[in-house]
Amino acid sequence: MGCIVDIAEIYLFMFLQMFLAICFPNAKINLRL
Repeated sequence: MGCIVDIAEIYLFMFLQMFLAICFPNAKINLRL
């Protein structure tokens, strides 16, 4: 179960990064960890 949650979290984070990169190009730099 833990692995599934980790994979889902990674996909969600990638989707969020892609969305922000398209809508707010400057936000991607601010969110980079």
